[in-house]
Amino acid sequence: MLQDTATTPEVATTPTIQAKPGKLLQGTIAGSIAALIGAMLWAAVTVFTGYKLGLIAVAIGYFVAFGVRSVGQGSTSAFAITGATLALLGCVLGQALSLIGFFAQEMQTDYFAALASFDFSLLPGLMQDTASAMDIVFYGIAIYEGWRLSRVQA
Repeated sequence: MLQDTATTPEVATTPTIQAKPGKLLQGTIAGSIAALIGAMLWAAVTVFTGYKLGLIAVAIGYFVAFGVRSVGQGSTSAFAITGATLALLGCVLGQALSLIGFFAQEMQTDYFAALASFDFSLLPGLMQDTASAMDIVFYGIAIYEGWRLSRVQA
């Protein structure tokens, strides 16, 4: 049987984009280091200036995403979720370290002595009491950056 090619529609083939699995563990480690450094920077700036600067949260989100993307080199959603989660954790840790820094100032002791004597059961309540609406906005931006920038383009 012969088929009339004039009436047979051609099937257009589009190239499929393959997801790059990358190295999620290495990307997570790099993002975690970035989150920890960012949190310590946030605490230092906040304690020394007395002001909580939301732009540091934005920087944490960017640097976490940069670490996850540049080391992990993956394009799957796992990288985006990792970046967003680590960005949030970096911001929360920065606020917690800031509160411990203020506790050290109040007790007129060094940071590590305050860290050793701090009652961590009070931390969630203190964080809630010191949180503001702008914190939520800047945390949201950090989370968005962590989500959007943590994976390479496939």
